[in-house]
Amino acid sequence: MEPLAAAAAESPDGAAAPRERGWLRILAALGLFLLVPEVALRVLFPMEQTILLVGPAIGVCALVAWIQGGRAWLALTWLALSAWMLVRPLTAATPFEFMASGWAIVLVTMFGIACLVGGRRIFFSRALSAVAATFVFAGAVILVSDVSPGRVERTLSDELDRRSAPWNAQMQATTQSPEWQSFATQNPRFASMVEQGLATWNELPDLTVSFFPALLALESMAALALAWGLFHRISRTRIGPPLSRLRDFRFGDQLVWGLLVGIVMVVIPSLSALRSLGLNLIVFFGALYLLRGLGVLAWFVAERRLALAVLTLLALLFMPAFGLLALGIGLGDVWIDWRGRVRQLT
Repeated sequence: MEPLAAAAAESPDGAAAPRERGWLRILAALGLFLLVPEVALRVLFPMEQTILLVGPAIGVCALVAWIQGGRAWLALTWLALSAWMLVRPLTAATPFEFMASGWAIVLVTMFGIACLVGGRRIFFSRALSAVAATFVFAGAVILVSDVSPGRVERTLSDELDRRSAPWNAQMQATTQSPEWQSFATQNPRFASMVEQGLATWNELPDLTVSFFPALLALESMAALALAWGLFHRISRTRIGPPLSRLRDFRFGDQLVWGLLVGIVMVVIPSLSALRSLGLNLIVFFGALYLLRGLGVLAWFVAERRLALAVLTLLALLFMPAFGLLALGIGLGDVWIDWRGRVRQLT
């Protein structure tokens, strides 16, 4: 999350500063980020072992801090841990695991470069640049090698099928048991709902493959944000402005063109060959603007606990509609600047 304006009153890059305060929220976020892909949403997260993104990213932050005058022992410790995390799975790795480790290595390298040459740029700009550069690098590798996009897609599909297989086998055994058959006969409406849920679950791997680039980019941004926040709590060496609260989250308005380009690719028939790219642009930039809309809503209810509780309840009860509302508010913030306008009025 980024400040509304470029951070003024921040200590220079590499300067010693007090550690970021507050471990509870970031540790809770880290726990969810590490555990949810392993337990509940294995077919939605591109990289199941998210520690492969977070750990090396902390190592790169420590290396950048060392270059800028930070502690050598911290950098060497995290670099050793990062190398162990990335190399250990390769002893008996599947093709997807090779791809995942390669993505993590290139991503954190690009992020380190962005931090070294980024000057006073905020975290969001550095992370977005690193993700974009990693995609460019991956595309170049595919172009110059004998690896076709179809082969990459098959590798992704095989990996997601592997992840969903245990759950599918368990549910198949359950629904074919005599107890379930008897229950379904007595409760046909509930059984129909379960069957619809299973059908949706079975479609998720194909959906994830279709939106894999966008989901991978979002997962990578989240991992870099967690690593950035954790590093500035571990170390007193500042390598850039800290993450701010959700209610202050915003980014350059020019990114709306990414969303508009995606929409154009989808709706114009003559650009049907670019439809998949367009859908991924819509998902990625749409998620960013949805988060920006949530930031606007959080800003308005920041000092009103009852309103925040009601807003959270509405979000849980009416998630699709609430998501569309947040997306609309986030997009509207490009032209209206809700928070700035309220400040002017008050």
